[in-house]
Amino acid sequence: MHLGNIIIIDGVSNSGKTTLCKTLTKDENNVLIEEVPLFIKNHKELFMGKELPGIPKNKEEEIANQRFLLEAELERVKLAYYIIKSGKNAILDRSFLSTVSVAYSLDDNSLFGGIYINSVKLLREYYHFINDLQLNECIKYIFLITDPNMVKKRNETREKTLSDDWISPKLMNMQNSFFVSQSNSCNAKLIDTTDLTLEEVLNRLLEVTKKRSR
Repeated sequence: MHLGNIIIIDGVSNSGKTTLCKTLTKDENNVLIEEVPLFIKNHKELFMGKELPGIPKNKEEEIANQRFLLEAELERVKLAYYIIKSGKNAILDRSFLSTVSVAYSLDDNSLFGGIYINSVKLLREYYHFINDLQLNECIKYIFLITDPNMVKKRNETREKTLSDDWISPKLMNMQNSFFVSQSNSCNAKLIDTTDLTLEEVLNRLLEVTKKRSR
């Protein structure tokens, strides 16, 4: 039986994740699972009326947000599981690693100290869930990083721009470092998109989207 892959595309803001996801899903063998905000909006029945948490004001609110985001990620993985059983690839725009990367970047803030440790605990739950579904061999991670100056430049062309605080050089450098460090443990394909065109990025992913047989 031919199974698809679960292709997780993650990384820093404005590195080209969503554009890459949408481009990959022009192929009928690839099915997009939108990032969490859109996923929650389009699958309200799964969350019993809960909405995406707002910007946290303190550690306690951020920890509550992390738990909710984990629950959303597990629902996305469930959907991906059914997609690959049909022989197609499931393309996930971001993963729970995005939540962990933000916690890693903000952990030295006095208001949010300790949120990184909590996110790592939840990340273990995420990996246990994947392991229980026997999806480890199916998942292909692609991490996109980019220079903070390019992040700022691309932000100027977005339809909905990100705040300066969210794309500050310090935060972007911390997130870049996080995904570089994670690339080895996840056996991920790490791509620096700073000076690459979309076509060049796609050319580096040809092997990743090939199906496997079981």
